[in-house]
Amino acid sequence: MTFIPQDNAERQRIASSLEETLFVEAGAGTGKTTSLVDRILELVGSGTATLDRVAAITFTEAAAAELRDRIRTELETAADNADLSDDRRGLCRQGVEQLDNAAIQTLHSFAAALLQERPLEAGLPPSFDTMDAIESELAFDEAWTQWIDAALDDPALQPHFLMTLSLGLKLDGLRAIALKFHENYDLLAADGSETLPQVETAGSRPELAKGDDAKTPSPFMGEGWDGGETEDGNGPSQVIRKLLNSATEMEKLCQFSHLRNGDALYTHTQAKLTSIRQLASLDANSPAAVRLLSRLLPLRQTRGSQSNWDNDPSTGENACRTLKALLTELNTEVTDSIAQARTSALMPLLIALRSFALNYADRRKGQGHAGFHDLLVWARNMLRDNLDARDHFRRRFSHLLIDEAQDTDFIQAEIAMFLAEHVPPNTPAAARPRDWADITPQEGKLFVVGDPKQSIYRFRRADVRQMRR
Repeated sequence: MTFIPQDNAERQRIASSLEETLFVEAGAGTGKTTSLVDRILELVGSGTATLDRVAAITFTEAAAAELRDRIRTELETAADNADLSDDRRGLCRQGVEQLDNAAIQTLHSFAAALLQERPLEAGLPPSFDTMDAIESELAFDEAWTQWIDAALDDPALQPHFLMTLSLGLKLDGLRAIALKFHENYDLLAADGSETLPQVETAGSRPELAKGDDAKTPSPFMGEGWDGGETEDGNGPSQVIRKLLNSATEMEKLCQFSHLRNGDALYTHTQAKLTSIRQLASLDANSPAAVRLLSRLLPLRQTRGSQSNWDNDPSTGENACRTLKALLTELNTEVTDSIAQARTSALMPLLIALRSFALNYADRRKGQGHAGFHDLLVWARNMLRDNLDARDHFRRRFSHLLIDEAQDTDFIQAEIAMFLAEHVPPNTPAAARPRDWADITPQEGKLFVVGDPKQSIYRFRRADVRQMRR
């Protein structure tokens, strides 16, 4: 008996419908890679393409080696199959001979091959090298050390460093942000026209997200600390004034406590009043004042029973309830003020870190020292910006087959679409798209295999949403 799978029609379509652009989505163990191999075998055996003009891209070196072995095995089997026509056997035998020159490799290796063939079009020195993970880490550490030493001595940034460090952000936290920007430098707008990306780093507590503050001419793009004051009157100095003004009311309300030091609300309020009185002796916009302000939190207190407190004769309200409401209101205002102060101090540092990441990327490119991510970015930029290079590789590769698409950086989609672009005759250069999403792929040139449910490389910028798009 011969087993015929339920989706046999789809499998036959994958193998034989070579004029169609196909996206194959299937679960683990269902034979996605086998279908990709079958399609390559049909491309070669039917004479539709020669293997040296086919690019088969996968995610890991191990997967690429396995894919190459499977293609070799299938081609050799077909070349020796007496039931096939002499022409088909000859084409498969030619495929075996071309296998060593075929682009069956990882995306990074494929991008490197494009760059090595056309380095000048990519803006690279004729000879460039690719750093491994350890070399990249050491190079980043050296660049970071040089930058942070210079930045700490920069008068424009010193107030921001002092304030941010006073609010609990460590230099290690800044380095973690710099590393995240470095790893995603292609997403940073060089002119500050886009918001900075969200960054989460342990121990920094930054509300780093959004802002377009790149308007200052300083090399580090910073200005003097302004205390984080805002037009809505919720900066540190305004909040400190409100705390000092509220201290009298808090002291008065505490007089209505029956238990005094035996009451949690009373002892909590007295401790906060001690810190508030210390604020009176400090410059409200100084790092010391903002640091003490942050240590007031939490101001709110839920403990304390109204039965142990008298009513305030001036209002007729129970003093316990009034004091809790006042502390809750002040807690909100102090929290908002600290967040604004942190953002005000941190944003110039983020902009400076953006400049560091972009300048470091430019320096690597000028020196011809590529990290793994650089290979993708530089290849994508070359295909996007240089139509001669794009057309050279479009003609070079007649078919693109991408395996495990759910696990790769979304730049892969851009590279694939630029290479698969359909260009009608007499299309002017100005009409050629630079955004991959505007490209219509040539029919039958692109074949993508993946399973969104197996996406496990989010930390490497693999994004299943991009795959669906």
